[in-house]
Amino acid sequence: MTDLADWIAVQRPPAPPPLASWLAREVGGRGLSAAELMGAGVRALERARPGRTRESAFELLGADALITHACGAALDEQDPAGVLTGFIRAAAAAHR
Repeated sequence: MTDLADWIAVQRPPAPPPLASWLAREVGGRGLSAAELMGAGVRALERARPGRTRESAFELLGADALITHACGAALDEQDPAGVLTGFIRAAAAAHR
């Protein structure tokens, strides 16, 4: 399990307050597994709509943060390559 809030807090430059708030609403302060982070990231990608809207921008930025953190967390798993391969397959399947 990994704590998204702790990870976001140490990133530099820091996340803009609205994005940090979006992430907190999306996953809360609880620890999440790499797979849960990836799932949240894929769901955010699915919600993003084409066009120049602030809401879509936060979905894309949030998806990026969640997926980036999921990939980092996957490195702590017993089979990182297998977990990352599963992530790629899940993301591809969500966009067919």
